[in-house]
Amino acid sequence: PVAISVLLAAVTMQTAYGTWHYRRHVPWRATIEMTLSRYLTLPLGIYALTFLADAGRDRAKQMLGIVLLSVVLVRLVVRVRPQEHLHPGWTPLAGTLSGFMAGAFGMGGPPLVLWAMAHDWPSRKSRAFLWSTFLLVIPLQLGLLAFAFSWPAVNAFGIGLALSPLIIIAAMVGGWLGDLLDRHRLRIIAFSFLVLIAVSAIMAPLI
Repeated sequence: PVAISVLLAAVTMQTAYGTWHYRRHVPWRATIEMTLSRYLTLPLGIYALTFLADAGRDRAKQMLGIVLLSVVLVRLVVRVRPQEHLHPGWTPLAGTLSGFMAGAFGMGGPPLVLWAMAHDWPSRKSRAFLWSTFLLVIPLQLGLLAFAFSWPAVNAFGIGLALSPLIIIAAMVGGWLGDLLDRHRLRIIAFSFLVLIAVSAIMAPLI
Protein backbone atom coordinates (compact mmCIF):
# COMPACT_ATOMS: atom_id res chain seq x y z
CA PRO A 1 0.00 0.00 0.00
CA VAL A 2 2.83 2.45 0.78
CA ALA A 3 4.61 1.72 -2.52
CA ILE A 4 1.36 2.12 -4.45
CA SER A 5 0.65 5.45 -2.74
CA VAL A 6 4.09 6.80 -3.68
CA LEU A 7 3.55 5.60 -7.24
CA LEU A 8 0.10 7.20 -7.31
CA ALA A 9 1.61 10.61 -6.56
CA ALA A 10 4.04 10.17 -9.45
CA VAL A 11 1.22 9.13 -11.76
CA THR A 12 -0.81 12.16 -10.68
CA MET A 13 1.85 14.62 -11.76
CA GLN A 14 2.76 12.82 -14.98
CA THR A 15 -0.81 12.29 -16.15
CA ALA A 16 -1.86 15.82 -15.22
CA TYR A 17 0.98 17.22 -17.30
CA GLY A 18 0.37 14.83 -20.19
CA THR A 19 -3.39 15.43 -20.25
CA TRP A 20 -2.95 19.19 -20.26
CA HIS A 21 -0.16 19.20 -22.84
CA TYR A 22 -2.04 16.91 -25.26
CA ARG A 23 -5.56 18.07 -24.34
CA ARG A 24 -6.47 18.56 -28.01
CA HIS A 25 -5.83 14.85 -28.67
CA VAL A 26 -7.83 13.40 -25.76
CA PRO A 27 -10.78 11.22 -26.97
CA TRP A 28 -13.01 12.30 -24.08
CA ARG A 29 -15.92 9.98 -24.86
CA ALA A 30 -13.67 6.91 -24.82
CA THR A 31 -11.90 8.21 -21.71
CA ILE A 32 -15.11 8.70 -19.75
CA GLU A 33 -16.58 5.35 -20.78
CA MET A 34 -13.39 3.55 -19.75
CA THR A 35 -13.16 5.48 -16.49
CA LEU A 36 -16.68 4.50 -15.45
CA SER A 37 -15.83 0.84 -16.06
CA ARG A 38 -12.70 1.19 -13.93
CA TYR A 39 -14.71 2.73 -11.08
CA LEU A 40 -16.77 -0.46 -10.80
CA THR A 41 -13.92 -2.76 -9.80
CA LEU A 42 -11.43 -0.37 -8.21
CA PRO A 43 -12.93 -0.86 -4.71
CA LEU A 44 -12.74 -4.63 -5.18
CA GLY A 45 -9.07 -4.30 -6.07
CA ILE A 46 -8.38 -2.23 -2.94
CA TYR A 47 -10.13 -4.91 -0.91
CA ALA A 48 -7.90 -7.56 -2.49
CA LEU A 49 -4.88 -5.40 -1.64
CA THR A 50 -5.64 -5.79 2.06
CA PHE A 51 -5.01 -9.52 1.66
CA LEU A 52 -2.00 -9.08 -0.62
CA ALA A 53 -0.40 -6.78 1.95
CA ASP A 54 -0.54 -9.63 4.47
CA ALA A 55 0.79 -12.13 1.92
CA GLY A 56 4.03 -10.18 1.47
CA ARG A 57 5.64 -8.11 -1.25
CA ASP A 58 7.26 -11.00 -3.12
CA ARG A 59 4.02 -12.95 -3.43
CA ALA A 60 2.17 -9.84 -4.58
CA LYS A 61 4.82 -9.14 -7.24
CA GLN A 62 4.60 -12.68 -8.57
CA MET A 63 0.81 -12.54 -8.76
CA LEU A 64 1.04 -9.24 -10.64
CA GLY A 65 3.55 -10.73 -13.07
CA ILE A 66 1.39 -13.78 -13.75
CA VAL A 67 -1.73 -11.68 -14.36
CA LEU A 68 0.15 -9.23 -16.57
CA LEU A 69 1.86 -11.93 -18.62
CA SER A 70 -1.47 -13.72 -19.08
CA VAL A 71 -3.11 -10.54 -20.37
CA VAL A 72 -0.28 -9.94 -22.85
CA LEU A 73 -0.32 -13.55 -24.10
CA VAL A 74 -4.08 -13.41 -24.65
CA ARG A 75 -3.64 -10.21 -26.65
CA LEU A 76 -0.93 -11.82 -28.79
CA VAL A 77 -2.98 -14.97 -29.40
CA VAL A 78 -6.24 -13.13 -30.11
CA ARG A 79 -5.03 -11.12 -33.06
CA VAL A 80 -6.95 -7.88 -33.40
CA ARG A 81 -6.24 -5.71 -36.40
CA PRO A 82 -6.01 -2.05 -35.28
CA GLN A 83 -9.19 -0.23 -36.19
CA GLU A 84 -11.03 2.98 -35.41
CA HIS A 85 -13.81 1.34 -33.34
CA LEU A 86 -13.77 -1.92 -31.37
CA HIS A 87 -16.69 -4.09 -30.32
CA PRO A 88 -18.47 -2.33 -27.42
CA GLY A 89 -17.85 -5.30 -25.14
CA TRP A 90 -14.09 -4.72 -25.08
CA THR A 91 -14.41 -1.43 -23.19
CA PRO A 92 -16.06 -2.78 -20.00
CA LEU A 93 -13.80 -5.86 -20.11
CA ALA A 94 -10.62 -3.78 -20.28
CA GLY A 95 -11.97 -1.21 -17.84
CA THR A 96 -13.05 -3.61 -15.10
CA LEU A 97 -9.82 -5.61 -15.35
CA SER A 98 -7.82 -2.38 -15.24
CA GLY A 99 -9.76 -1.09 -12.22
CA PHE A 100 -9.14 -4.26 -10.26
CA MET A 101 -5.44 -4.32 -11.15
CA ALA A 102 -5.07 -0.65 -10.22
CA GLY A 103 -6.57 -1.29 -6.80
CA ALA A 104 -4.82 -4.57 -6.05
CA PHE A 105 -1.39 -3.96 -7.61
CA GLY A 106 -1.21 -0.24 -8.30
CA MET A 107 -0.74 -1.04 -11.99
CA GLY A 108 -3.95 -0.77 -13.98
CA GLY A 109 -2.29 0.34 -17.18
CA PRO A 110 -1.68 -2.91 -19.10
CA PRO A 111 -5.32 -3.63 -20.10
CA LEU A 112 -5.71 0.01 -21.16
CA VAL A 113 -2.48 -0.08 -23.17
CA LEU A 114 -3.67 -3.20 -24.99
CA TRP A 115 -7.09 -1.61 -25.61
CA ALA A 116 -5.53 1.58 -26.97
CA MET A 117 -3.07 -0.36 -29.15
CA ALA A 118 -6.00 -2.20 -30.73
CA HIS A 119 -7.10 1.11 -32.25
CA ASP A 120 -5.54 2.69 -35.31
CA TRP A 121 -5.01 5.91 -33.39
CA PRO A 122 -1.89 8.04 -33.83
CA SER A 123 0.57 7.82 -30.96
CA ARG A 124 -0.43 11.19 -29.47
CA LYS A 125 -4.08 10.19 -29.24
CA SER A 126 -3.21 6.85 -27.63
CA ARG A 127 -1.01 8.48 -25.00
CA ALA A 128 -3.54 11.25 -24.35
CA PHE A 129 -6.22 8.61 -23.78
CA LEU A 130 -4.04 6.72 -21.30
CA TRP A 131 -3.01 9.82 -19.37
CA SER A 132 -6.55 11.21 -19.08
CA THR A 133 -7.99 7.83 -18.05
CA PHE A 134 -5.37 7.37 -15.34
CA LEU A 135 -5.91 10.92 -14.08
CA LEU A 136 -9.67 10.62 -13.64
CA VAL A 137 -9.34 7.52 -11.45
CA ILE A 138 -6.70 8.90 -9.08
CA PRO A 139 -9.03 10.82 -6.68
CA LEU A 140 -11.16 7.73 -6.02
CA GLN A 141 -8.12 5.48 -5.75
CA LEU A 142 -6.40 7.80 -3.28
CA GLY A 143 -9.56 8.10 -1.20
CA LEU A 144 -9.97 4.33 -1.01
CA LEU A 145 -6.30 3.84 -0.09
CA ALA A 146 -6.59 6.43 2.68
CA PHE A 147 -9.75 4.77 3.98
CA ALA A 148 -8.26 1.26 3.91
CA PHE A 149 -4.71 2.00 5.10
CA SER A 150 -5.03 5.36 6.87
CA TRP A 151 -2.01 7.58 7.54
CA PRO A 152 0.78 5.44 6.00
CA ALA A 153 -0.87 5.71 2.58
CA VAL A 154 -1.47 9.46 2.90
CA ASN A 155 2.09 10.10 4.10
CA ALA A 156 3.52 8.03 1.23
CA PHE A 157 1.48 10.05 -1.26
CA GLY A 158 3.06 13.21 0.14
CA ILE A 159 6.53 11.74 -0.31
CA GLY A 160 5.71 11.03 -3.93
CA LEU A 161 4.53 14.61 -4.46
CA ALA A 162 7.85 15.88 -3.12
CA LEU A 163 9.50 14.18 -6.10
CA SER A 164 7.13 15.89 -8.56
CA PRO A 165 9.72 18.26 -10.14
CA LEU A 166 11.79 15.30 -11.31
CA ILE A 167 8.66 13.53 -12.51
CA ILE A 168 7.54 16.53 -14.57
CA ILE A 169 10.98 16.79 -16.21
CA ALA A 170 10.95 13.07 -17.03
CA ALA A 171 7.41 13.39 -18.45
CA MET A 172 8.51 16.24 -20.71
CA VAL A 173 11.45 14.23 -22.03
CA GLY A 174 9.25 11.15 -22.48
CA GLY A 175 6.63 13.14 -24.35
CA TRP A 176 9.26 14.54 -26.69
CA LEU A 177 10.64 11.07 -27.40
CA GLY A 178 7.13 9.67 -27.87
CA ASP A 179 6.37 12.26 -30.54
CA LEU A 180 9.24 10.85 -32.58
CA LEU A 181 7.67 7.38 -32.70
CA ASP A 182 5.02 6.23 -35.15
CA ARG A 183 2.12 4.01 -34.10
CA HIS A 184 3.83 0.73 -35.11
CA ARG A 185 7.03 1.41 -33.16
CA LEU A 186 5.03 2.64 -30.16
CA ARG A 187 3.09 -0.64 -30.12
CA ILE A 188 6.27 -2.73 -30.23
CA ILE A 189 7.83 -0.75 -27.37
CA ALA A 190 4.65 -0.94 -25.29
CA PHE A 191 4.39 -4.73 -25.65
CA SER A 192 8.10 -5.14 -24.90
CA PHE A 193 7.81 -3.15 -21.69
CA LEU A 194 4.74 -5.12 -20.57
CA VAL A 195 6.51 -8.44 -21.08
CA LEU A 196 9.67 -7.18 -19.36
CA ILE A 197 7.70 -5.97 -16.32
CA ALA A 198 5.79 -9.23 -16.09
CA VAL A 199 8.86 -11.50 -16.32
CA SER A 200 10.87 -9.40 -13.86
CA ALA A 201 8.00 -9.40 -11.35
CA ILE A 202 7.75 -13.20 -11.53
CA MET A 203 11.47 -13.91 -11.41
CA ALA A 204 12.76 -11.26 -8.98
CA PRO A 205 11.63 -13.06 -5.79
CA LEU A 206 13.27 -16.25 -7.06
CA ILE A 207 16.70 -14.74 -7.66
